[in-house]
Amino acid sequence: MGSENKHGSDTEPRERILAASIELFSRKGFSATGVREIASKAGVNIAMINYYFGSKQGLLKELIQEFFTEYREIAVRAMGEGDSLEEKLQRFIRHVLAFFLANPERVRIFFIELPQEMPELVEFKGELIRQLIGGIRQRLAGVFPFEQIDPQVLMSLFPSIIAILSSHCLLKPIIQSVGLASLDETFYRKYPEVITDLVLGGMGRVLERIRKNDYRNLGMEGKNHE
Repeated sequence: MGSENKHGSDTEPRERILAASIELFSRKGFSATGVREIASKAGVNIAMINYYFGSKQGLLKELIQEFFTEYREIAVRAMGEGDSLEEKLQRFIRHVLAFFLANPERVRIFFIELPQEMPELVEFKGELIRQLIGGIRQRLAGVFPFEQIDPQVLMSLFPSIIAILSSHCLLKPIIQSVGLASLDETFYRKYPEVITDLVLGGMGRVLERIRKNDYRNLGMEGKNHE
């Protein structure tokens, strides 16, 4: 069993279990991963999983909770910077995307896993998202008219932004394989500008900046937004 443990015997058992679960759930999926397999990879007894998390379902909820706690802190803090809605949104996109790209396995688990044997996970994730929206609303007070917007319209806008960022992270290997553009430092300086324009002004605004060759002129000055 020790030879299968890739997460270091000097690491706390709880952290080894979490690390092994992230690797297995993201690669095989929650339903296809067994508790015994998690224990073997983490180098622990199955009883340790029950001790720390209660069950495999409890383990998944803990992974989602830990990911979301970091995600919410980054998102809310980013929205608090800058004076205008455009500045806040660009900073939100830049920092959330950086977090997603640094944690592709956790992004896959958070946004994709909804196992049939855990119907309560829908409400669990929903409550986490409500907390995120509440924190962002506080940060956008004065620059975004939440109270004047039809809730159905609002819930069309907000998930679409997150979907753009999460899908870029999940599809990054495919995007790279297409080979139309290098996903390098320059790309990720332009990305928040493009997505912010798309969200606030639609394709018309993006096309206008393309006609002006504006995105190509971003260059190193894009770092000034940090």
